[in-house]
Amino acid sequence: MFECKKVRLGLLVINVFLGALRGHAAVGESGLSRILAEEQIAAVHNLAARLPLPLRQRFEERFAACKKTWQDPPIAVSSNRKSVTHSKEFHELIALGRDTLPAIAEKHLDPDNFFALQLYDVLQDDGNLVLSSPEDAFEGEQTRARKTIQLYANSLR
Repeated sequence: MFECKKVRLGLLVINVFLGALRGHAAVGESGLSRILAEEQIAAVHNLAARLPLPLRQRFEERFAACKKTWQDPPIAVSSNRKSVTHSKEFHELIALGRDTLPAIAEKHLDPDNFFALQLYDVLQDDGNLVLSSPEDAFEGEQTRARKTIQLYANSLR
């Protein structure tokens, strides 16, 4: 009976930790750092909401098509983070231009959309808003995506 409770407690701790890593908290240089502030989230949503409706609709259609390619075996099993850039759908999204950056940033609010970081990196022309140091790459794309959205949201203030 006691062993069963230890196992349940252990699973609870693991689930809490994994939930933090899945995007509820960012992993930084000194371990788990603070989550996105409500003001940061609101700033990203507000800017994305200002996109003209026709552009937003084209973006959403193309993003959905691009996201489907993330499950293709050459992309899904690749350790190369840039593998998502080799699809026709990715280039159709890029063709919409830099005006879609707010919508791309908004997609990053969902931690499962970390592959969209490649879109952001290509379209963001402010080098101060792109994380590209070896340390950032070492931490993984999910963490780099979370840090990028924090950086982007802070630039909107």
